[in-house]
Amino acid sequence: MERIAADTIWWRIHWREDAPVFFGPGPGGSPRHRFDAPRGGYHIAYLGTTREASFAEVFLRDPGVEYITMRQLRSRRLTRVRVRRPVALVVLHGPGLARAGVTAVATTGDDYPRSREAADGIWARPDCFDGLIYRSRHDDGELSVALFDRASDAVEVVGSADLDDDRQWLASVAQRYGVDFAP
Repeated sequence: MERIAADTIWWRIHWREDAPVFFGPGPGGSPRHRFDAPRGGYHIAYLGTTREASFAEVFLRDPGVEYITMRQLRSRRLTRVRVRRPVALVVLHGPGLARAGVTAVATTGDDYPRSREAADGIWARPDCFDGLIYRSRHDDGELSVALFDRASDAVEVVGSADLDDDRQWLASVAQRYGVDFAP
């Protein structure tokens, strides 16, 4: 378990029309993402511990991507999220994998039903963890968070901006990932 301190900053890149922090799937929606509840018992908000983690999870899903269009960037926003109270997360990387009884397949593999069952088992534990922290599938040097909706009171939006507002950051991301931004 990792306890995240209050005032920690997390990030989310989301569609312009969506809420900055969204616990999904939406009403009546089927599980779509890695740790979504297989039987609808809870909802998940996906966040990055850094802007880069969020960027990788959104824009680098297809291996070998070389160009990201400005239209793609402008269709999304970057939101800064503050942790309001301490949060207890199950660690699903490093030795935490063995402690949780899973392998890295749960966090990086294509077997989403297996990942969902692992998250469901963690959610159902009596110690009531707030979520999971795991290596980003698209940049394993970064960490991502899957936050259970029972911890929705633990986070608040502190700012949101257009992705192309910070050109210096975009240039550093382009260099880091070897991508270009096309008109």
